[in-house]
Amino acid sequence: MKIAWVPAVIVLLAGCGMQQPPTSYPSSTFEHRVADGRVELYWSCTQPEAGILQVDGIAQSPWTQDIRFLEVELVGVNAQGRTVGATRGPVRDIVLHTNAPSPFRLLLRTTGAEARMDLYYQYRHRGESDNGFGFPRFGTEFQRSFVRDACSGGHRAQRS
Repeated sequence: MKIAWVPAVIVLLAGCGMQQPPTSYPSSTFEHRVADGRVELYWSCTQPEAGILQVDGIAQSPWTQDIRFLEVELVGVNAQGRTVGATRGPVRDIVLHTNAPSPFRLLLRTTGAEARMDLYYQYRHRGESDNGFGFPRFGTEFQRSFVRDACSGGHRAQRS
């Protein structure tokens, strides 16, 4: 009788520890995507009320390199190319581990003078330099990229 319970208990315990796969891949949840070789950003732009632009998204690193201190910034730019408003904030997690999405939300009060919205993002990653003992130092390289007109069509990351 005890032997009959052992497989059932093991199966039950194994099932409790398993994580469920995500219900949808980020590309089916968010309208926009950009990747720069280390980081992927997925986001959607909405206007929850007049004069407010909300950007909800996730950042992830599908590659093996950990990313630290990722911060996103939304900048409203007028027709003359001048900044008319900006907001910034970090993603939820200080460290982006491989394939672990980290959400972010930006709220920008708009003025009506915006011709476009640019999305900047910056982070630290493991660089090529070492600490003198042959081991790479973590966080030695700084990367800053941007997406021009982030709330419209196709995107490509550009270094700033």
